Amino acid sequence: MASGGVSPEISAETRYGKLRDLTFHYGPGAELTTPALGRFYKRNGHKGKIQPDDRCFWLSDAEGNIIAAARISEYPEQGYALLRGVWVDKNLRGNGLGKQLMTSVLTLHSGSPQGLYCLSYSASRDFYTGLGFTRCTQDECPEPLYRRWRNYHQRGNPTHLMQLRQR
Repeated sequence: MASGGVSPEISAETRYGKLRDLTFHYGPGAELTTPALGRFYKRNGHKGKIQPDDRCFWLSDAEGNIIAAARISEYPEQGYALLRGVWVDKNLRGNGLGKQLMTSVLTLHSGSPQGLYCLSYSASRDFYTGLGFTRCTQDECPEPLYRRWRNYHQRGNPTHLMQLRQR
């Protein structure tokens, strides 16, 4: 996966009108981006923490405001990567921004030798299915990831363990 960068500007039509000059960014959970991403997640109700080694991706508007974000935690020694924190600004949800973000994220990840997995809540399962993820069984995923999924369930966080199939 590339080490960091910015894509050409794009636009999106939303129920609030046209968002112009959206920019796709990516890079490590670096000191300069982590505070802004952390504030975005907190403002929109996400409780996860950005780790320094996370690969971070986000869309920003013309004013530089983050409007959608995602992270990938890589575990190369265990042969997998975990998609985390896919989040869209609460005022802009339902406008295709998550799909737009994830299309770019998956394009960048496509060169990675690691399998990509996610732990999806029921409400977002169809979203991930539309991106090419399918539910996987214990036998189809790395053991450490299965243990993580099982721990989520034991703590009362029902999720679906999903794997990105080759596109």
